[in-house]
Order: sequence, then structure tokens, then C-alpha cells
Amino acid sequence: MRLSIRCILLAAACGAIVCPRNFATAADAAAGDQGEELTEVVVTAERRTQSLLEAPVSVQAIEPDQIEKLGANTVTDLVQAIPGASVVASNGAGFDTIQIRGIASGNFGDTLIGYYIDDTAFNIPNIQLVPPVGLLDLARVEVIRGPSGTLYGQGAMGGTIKLVTIQPDSHAFSGSGFAEGSITDGGAGNSDVGAVFNLPLVEGRLAVRASGEYNYLSGYASAPEANRGHANDVRSENARITGLWTPSDDISVSAFYWHNRSDQDYFNLLSTIRPAQILGTGTRPAFSDVRFDAVGGTLNWRSEIADVVASSSYFDHRLAFDEPDTIPVPVAGAVFRIPYVVDDTFKTHEFTQEIRVTSKDGSPVKWLLGGYYSDATINNDLLLSGDYSSLGIGNLAPINATGPLTTRTWSGYGEASVPLLDGRLEPLVGLRYFSERRSFQDTEYATLPRGPGIVLPELSATDNSVNPRFNLSYKITNTGLIYANVAKGFRGGTIQTQAQATASNTALGLAPGTIKPQVSPDSLWTYELGTRWQLMNSLLVEASVYHTEWHDIIVQIADLAIADYISVVNAGNARIDGGDFGVVWRTPLPGLTFSANGNVEDARYVKTVPALATFTNIKAGAKLPNVPTDNFSVATDYSHALSWIAGMTGSLDAAYAFRDRESDAVVMTASGAPLKTGTLNDLTLRAGVKKDKWAVDVFVYNALNDTGPSLGQPNAGQTPAVIIPYPRRYGLRISVNY
Repeated sequence: MRLSIRCILLAAACGAIVCPRNFATAADAAAGDQGEELTEVVVTAERRTQSLLEAPVSVQAIEPDQIEKLGANTVTDLVQAIPGASVVASNGAGFDTIQIRGIASGNFGDTLIGYYIDDTAFNIPNIQLVPPVGLLDLARVEVIRGPSGTLYGQGAMGGTIKLVTIQPDSHAFSGSGFAEGSITDGGAGNSDVGAVFNLPLVEGRLAVRASGEYNYLSGYASAPEANRGHANDVRSENARITGLWTPSDDISVSAFYWHNRSDQDYFNLLSTIRPAQILGTGTRPAFSDVRFDAVGGTLNWRSEIADVVASSSYFDHRLAFDEPDTIPVPVAGAVFRIPYVVDDTFKTHEFTQEIRVTSKDGSPVKWLLGGYYSDATINNDLLLSGDYSSLGIGNLAPINATGPLTTRTWSGYGEASVPLLDGRLEPLVGLRYFSERRSFQDTEYATLPRGPGIVLPELSATDNSVNPRFNLSYKITNTGLIYANVAKGFRGGTIQTQAQATASNTALGLAPGTIKPQVSPDSLWTYELGTRWQLMNSLLVEASVYHTEWHDIIVQIADLAIADYISVVNAGNARIDGGDFGVVWRTPLPGLTFSANGNVEDARYVKTVPALATFTNIKAGAKLPNVPTDNFSVATDYSHALSWIAGMTGSLDAAYAFRDRESDAVVMTASGAPLKTGTLNDLTLRAGVKKDKWAVDVFVYNALNDTGPSLGQPNAGQTPAVIIPYPRRYGLRISVNY
């Protein structure tokens, strides 16, 4: 049965759940007769504060207690809780890419997901990286599934993830802290410590809030060629300070500085799972080092006619990695193992400015207008070299280039809606205009060490797009709505080095010019029907079905018989059909809450570029890479007063997440069968007690010690590399609030 039919049945089933007969009578029943009352969830996904029940979009709010119970330290750790999301690449700490709703195309090219830290956009040109920031001291994480460019200036084809931080409080001093220790199966000891301080300076007017965390995760894999165990250990540091000045009741100014660093020895690419062994690296240690520093400020002005928000930010981001390996080269019946290394550094500097004006609550016409500007430069230093001295050739560097890539982006966006029928029916129209100019100056070198380089002509491109959104919502009751949403998503093209394009065309046997230095933009249309209901004050149910048509998809391809010539190309068009659901139930048993969410999806090529016909996984009918057919998660939380210990409350929590096998690997290959991953079964268990300001918890993460593998990745001339979830971890956490 086609997945689109399954999605319709899913929506019908959810409709039967949330639209019982005599609904109005049931909705008016006392909460105490059915279960504990759900607390209101507030979101800002539509750029105004509103209840989750009023938001006519597919939005999810992940709150601090859920983040802690999952043991999540990074945005990537939250993927298992997001319907339709999966990890696309996770080679090392801070070197992650994720996808939502099947919009996946490797980890090169501009991001397919928009990332915001409060009102500050995060974006690395040409690399789809998740912000390498910690999750300490957040109010919540909001996830919008589907295009959202008419609300956020950065724009996003697959969705937007927004980190909402806790702002300083100028009325009272407060703080919190925690210390955690754990042991990893197959690894060693781990530690995690953090603290938060809120300091009021002027009552009601000025305050400062600071947080900091240091996390160490031991390695779980050995590097046999280097004779080292627990090799892929990770050290992460996260620090943030925020100041808030409120000169009047209508004006506030905030400023922040955020520092993060993730440093990992070797990578997470394994040649074997049990025992876990890092892919052959010779005696030279591999590493990844990601650093991120950001400063920014936001002005909020609540005037009599509209609310104005203006934000500015500047950040430095550095991704450096060194990946040594060996490749087999057959010569005259013999096979020579040639040492080679991928040694890359990407340094990004970006300034962003965004301003938006929003109508006041209660206005007869609800509207939003915004403008966004970004000026970013990423300095590339790309080196792929091999030692061919055993063949009498010496050192060769097929890719040996430096050069800055600059992007300047402007966008204007806005939405308007008119509440009708006493606010129950609300049609909305939105529009985003996007313009980007991108240029790349490539300097290529012929010798090692680098001598004088050849400066190639500058490559440049300008992309423009108009992206509309149409939304129609209807509130059937005060606690139930249905909505239809149609939106266009757009991503600007990209530029790669001439060496990448030439090497790939030659190695893959493609006609010259098949892979070009300049790659065209891709775009999509998403059509969605959704509903969200709260019943009897104790049950929240939501569901949506969607259809996406994606054109000129930018994908990664590579030759892996000789070396890692990774390049990108427009591959063709795809169709995605899927459905999401979510349930939260405060059961009649006091203290017991049940929740579940999930997704089913079918993402396939419908048309591909004829020149890529030799690729076994780029053809009509083939699944898109890194898109699982389905995933779901269930969780139970139970808390109860311990009468035998005065003043103490005990808690038991369990969460299980399943992800089906993903399709082909991130990097496309022209030979061999498409790589397949394993299913994922992640079980988290947690128990704790708390009294007054203190809490003690014990936990087990990945209790089933599932190895997946979670990702597969081709490797030059060898057995494909695999990436597995972090192994089972037992631990104890002590926390205090004051």
C-alpha cells in the first residue's frame, strides 16, 4: 500500500480519537474525573507568544525536564524525540547534520533546517551543521516541521529549530547546579558539571544571567594501528552570559556572549562494531575540533500600535578535522596500501541583522513584517593528499586549495491574516523575497609543501526567489483546531572548487561539465493538513499529513575507489509523502503521564539527471538518502510523594525510541550496492528522589546497548564505515536549585 494512503488512514484514526460524539459535553467535564490537568505549553514559533493549542502549524516544544530525562547535551541528542527527524551525519563532536520530514541531501550545501538561538540566526555557508551549543539553561526547544521562510528571515526548506534561552530576572537572585558521573560500556568514566547564576543588579530594571558546563565522554572504540583504547573521547565546554536592561515597561535591551567548544580525538567512523574499532588511521591520530563564539543583542519595543524586535549578532565558527587513512591501489597484480590524509579547516565569520514589526494582540488584522541581512565569509583550506612513494611517485595532492567563499543575503518577509467568525476561522497569506550573492576565489596548489599557488578566476552567482505561504485554520472548539498549510521552500545554490569538480568527473567517468563548480538552487512545495486537540483538560492529541514535491535536489557524490573526491550536483526531483502524530495524556492515576509521537514517510526520486544514470542509488523510484520509513517514541513519567520519607518525592521515567532502517548512505557511490543502516532501539531509564531544593537521579542511557548501526558511510576502497549510537551508560546525577 502506498504510504500516502497510510498517512490518510493515520489522519482518519487520529480524527476518530479527537472527535468523539458529544465532544462538547466531554470537554466540559471536570479534569479531576478524567486525570490531572495538562499545563499550558507556550510557543513563539509564529513570532508571537501563543498557546500551543492556537498555533496552526506543525510545531513541537521540548521542555527542560524532557531534555534532562533524555540526557541530551546537544541539539543532535534531541532527534529521537522529533517525529520524522534523523541524523544525516555525525562524524565527530560538533560535526553533525540532521534532517526533518525527508528533506535530506548530505552535509554539504547550505542548511536545509533553519537554526535560531532566540532571535539570532545560525548559519554556516556550504555546510549543513547543527549549532554546536549546549542545552544548559534553556526555557524550551521549539521545532517547526515544514518550510517557515515567511516567519524567519534565514528561511528553511525542511523546518526550523529554535533554542529559547531563559532570560535574566531583575527581581530575585537564583541559581542551580549539577554534577554527574557515569560509566560507559566498553569505555571508561564520564563527568558532567554545570551551574547557572541569576544576579539582579537594579530591581525591576537590570540583571545578568550566567551559565557554564563542562562535559567529558570517554571513548568507546579502539584505534588498533595506534595501539590506543577508548580513543574517540570528547571534551565539550559551554558558557553563556546574558544581560537584560529594561529602561521602561515598554522597552527592553538584551545582550549575550556564548562560547562553545567540542574537541574529539579520532572520529566515530568504525570498521567493526563488536569490538568497536575506529577505521584504520595509521599511527597519525585523527581529530575534530569545533569552536563557536557568538555575541549579539536584541531590542524589544512594545509601542501602542505594534511590537518591534531588532536583533544583531556576530559569530566566529571554526571546524578543523584531520582524517588519515589508507587506500588500496592495485598495480600489476599487486595491491599497495597508500597512506593518505584529509586535512580540512573551515573558518566562518558572519554578521546578521534582523528586524520585524508585529501587530498588537487583538488587532482586527494580524500581521508581521520583517527584514533579514547576513554577511558571511567562510575561509576554506582543503587538502587531500597521499604518499605514493612506494610506487615511486612521491606525494600527490589531488585536492589542494584555499580560498574564501562569501555570501551576502537579503530577505524581506511577512504574513497577514484576518480572524473571522469570532476568531474561529483565520485565513493567512505570507510572502518571502530572497536574494543572495555568492562568490568564491579558489587558489590551487601543485606542490607539497605548498609553493606559489594558481589563483583561478572568481566564481559568482546571484539567486533570487519569491516564496509564498497560505494557511487556513478553523477552531472547532476553544481547545481544538484543524489547519491546512501550503508553503514553498527555497535554498540557494552552492560553489565548489574546480579541483573537486574535475577530479570527480574524471574518477567517475562522467562527461566533462557534468559536475560543475557552480551548482543551481533547489526548491520545494509542501502541502499539509493537520489538527490539534485538547480533551477533558488531560489529553492532547495532534496529527498531520503532508506531501512535498522537491525539485533540482542538491546531493553529494564521490569516487571512493581511489580517494574521497566529494562533490555536489543537482540530481533531479523527488516526492515525499508522510504523516506525524503526537499524544500527551495525564492519566487518572495521580502523577502518571504518558506521551508518544511518531512519523511514517516515503521519500523517493521521481526523476533524475540522465548523466547520473550509472549511480545505483540516484534513479527514479530510489529512496532519498538518510530518510527512515518510520520512527516513533513513547515515554512514561511517574512521580509520587514518599510518605515514609517526609517531604520527599520519588520519580520513575522510561522512554523508548525506534527508528527504522534508513536508505542509502550520505555520500553517493557509483559502484556497489547502496549501503543500509540498522534499526535503532533506544531505551532510557531514570529514577530519582527530590526534597526541597535537592534532587538525586540514577539513569541508564541506551539501556539495550543497541548498536544499529545508526549510519553507514562509504570508505575509500575498503569496507564501508559505520557509525553507532553512543553505548550504554550508567550514571548518577546530583542537582540543586537555590
